[in-house]
Amino acid sequence: MLAVDSSTPPPVLVPEFTGGGPATTAPFTAPTGALLLVAAQVGSTYAGGSVGPWITDTGGLSWQLAGRAGGTSAYDEAVLWWAVTTTAIPRTVTVVGASDNSYAKYAQVIVFTGQDPGSPIGTVAQGTATGLLSVQVPCSRTGSWLWGIYADWSNGAAPTPGSGVTRYSAATPLTAATLYCTAAGAEGQPMMLSTTAPSGPLSWVAVEILPVAASGTGTGTVSGLGTLAVGEGHPHTSGAAALRGTAALSVLGGSAGQPGEGSGQISGNGVLTAAGVCHLVGSGQIHERGSLTGRPLLGGVIYAVPNVQAGRIDLQVAWTGPNQPATVTVTRSDPTGTVIPVRSAAPATLTSGQWVGADVEAPADRPVWYTATEPAGSAVISQPVTLPGSTGYWLISPGRPSLSMRITPAEDHATTKNRTLPQGVFQVLGREDPIVVSGRRWAPTTTLKILTFTDEERRALEALLDDGQTLYYRAPAADAAGDDSGYIAVGAYDSSRIGYGLPARVHTLPVTYTGRPSGLGRAASPGDGIGAGGGTGTTYGGTWADVLATYQTWADVTLAKTSWTALETAIAPAAAPGSP
Repeated sequence: MLAVDSSTPPPVLVPEFTGGGPATTAPFTAPTGALLLVAAQVGSTYAGGSVGPWITDTGGLSWQLAGRAGGTSAYDEAVLWWAVTTTAIPRTVTVVGASDNSYAKYAQVIVFTGQDPGSPIGTVAQGTATGLLSVQVPCSRTGSWLWGIYADWSNGAAPTPGSGVTRYSAATPLTAATLYCTAAGAEGQPMMLSTTAPSGPLSWVAVEILPVAASGTGTGTVSGLGTLAVGEGHPHTSGAAALRGTAALSVLGGSAGQPGEGSGQISGNGVLTAAGVCHLVGSGQIHERGSLTGRPLLGGVIYAVPNVQAGRIDLQVAWTGPNQPATVTVTRSDPTGTVIPVRSAAPATLTSGQWVGADVEAPADRPVWYTATEPAGSAVISQPVTLPGSTGYWLISPGRPSLSMRITPAEDHATTKNRTLPQGVFQVLGREDPIVVSGRRWAPTTTLKILTFTDEERRALEALLDDGQTLYYRAPAADAAGDDSGYIAVGAYDSSRIGYGLPARVHTLPVTYTGRPSGLGRAASPGDGIGAGGGTGTTYGGTWADVLATYQTWADVTLAKTSWTALETAIAPAAAPGSP
């Protein structure tokens, strides 16, 4: 079960007007595989902007931004980051203001054990308020905890927690606090962080910490209308259930590729979903991940799961029955009626009746669903799924998803769009008004300004831009820049240092919006990393520049590649630049 480890260091506060500087924790040694959550408040500039808070540690961890809010003249900035330790070594964690280190900073590191080893972070919420804190999120898993950072620059007192909420730590006169709620109910029940005093302009970020999913057994019977779920757990669960009437029955066994034990029977009309062995009696539909006994089923199932940290929707197609196709074509649909093939899955090759991949170009904050169609015309459709805006801003390479990266926009990011059109104005003798002939207006152009805070992040951005391919720029729909999402071509850009002696830079990218590029991208699997060189396997949709960067002569190409297909599907990317 979840626990706060005793290695958790005390909070650290760097007050304003005292010379400033980074906020660095005392040394601490977290256990191997522990979850580190960093709650930070950073003062905003008096001009009304973010100072670009960033995080480093002496142990070289891979930090993920969970959420960020505030950063204007009215609100200080509240930020949550997380990482998982790989070794138990002494380390310190430092929060910096990348563009200006003179502003106040508060940092609290919490060390957790007992978190889900694969996906420790559940629901994330963030925002600002002009009164009291009141945030409510649904519990994603029984036993999860809700933690948050509270940032209020205008009051000198630590906040008073609401019912069921605990204040873990706080700092004044800069009013910063780490709050949590551990009284989580069953899955789907609300979890709340709230305060009763003081009232003022505040910013906040809240994140759900998921525990290891517990295994279990159970039986149950439901009659009439209702839903029955039995044996929910991971990685091994047994359970049995019987259903009569009109209802839905779920029997959950092992994870994908690890069939669990479970059985379900349905009488009358209804739907049975099972991850283990299942039997169908009467009229109904059956979808399963494990083995199937009883009446043969022709068809399959497609699973779609948001992956917030990797900025994509993970997909799995499982085709069942005796007549399994060799390939399926996977498409994405949205409420507007638009149907788009998923890159690298048109078609997707099934191995033992399964295909696992991802849709790296899924939009944020918009419900979509996926269809897998086999050559004979049979199809299965997923449940609607939404990639939440908490995934942040991304620059995505459709052809090389391993180069894709989460980005941090600068303040004046994409503030102006220019839309020109071909137009001729003709003055005719004897006529007062001219004749104007216009064509269709061209796609807009704009300027994206992106912040990088470390040399590693800068090199990842350079590798992405040096590839020269059309990119997919994705912004949260809830953000003011949500309508700016789209495919872009990046022209010549500038990179400028921010502050003396710091690796932080602002990159000014002139971009032109364009259409969705054709071609196939290498399938992004759930185990792929993000950033330069983070992926594995071959790459589709490379360029001739990559061939020139890899081979000295055409004779070298013909020796290495036996066909055009082999060349097209395995072009090695050029080396990422390593110079400052």
